[in-house]
Amino acid sequence: MTTAAIADGVVAADTQLTGGNYAVRVAKMVRLPDGGVAVGCGLWRNAWAGLQWLAGGEKGDPPDLDGAQIAVVRPDGAILLADESFPLYPIMESSYALGCGADLARKAMADGKDPVQAVAEACELDAVSSGPIMRMKAQAIEFDAPTLHEVKRGRRPAR
Repeated sequence: MTTAAIADGVVAADTQLTGGNYAVRVAKMVRLPDGGVAVGCGLWRNAWAGLQWLAGGEKGDPPDLDGAQIAVVRPDGAILLADESFPLYPIMESSYALGCGADLARKAMADGKDPVQAVAEACELDAVSSGPIMRMKAQAIEFDAPTLHEVKRGRRPAR
């Protein structure tokens, strides 16, 4: 399962992936081509497919998210969600939490904690969320402005 928290363009998530009687560590978020961040939870194979599709520029048909949820934070701070299927839809909140520890993380953020602190608090009580905690911030990607170069016209002197 997962605990992820989002506020002020920052995304934090635990790294525990639980299956059967074992736990492994995975990165539950990816950087997007526009500098945004996407985080997933739920049925991991579907969440991961959705994260890879988003990170790859959304080429081809979107994958099935059945049993999974994805949140995207754009560089301008906008939060979008995909529940069980695409497309992403915007929400009007400035913060959000998802996964099995979402309620604990939301309460921590309501009490003034940042997303990393909120996930850490949720990990203390949620058996299927644990550290280390991964953090990424959505960032605008800036490109250099085009430049103009003078070109001499005319023929070169013969040799």
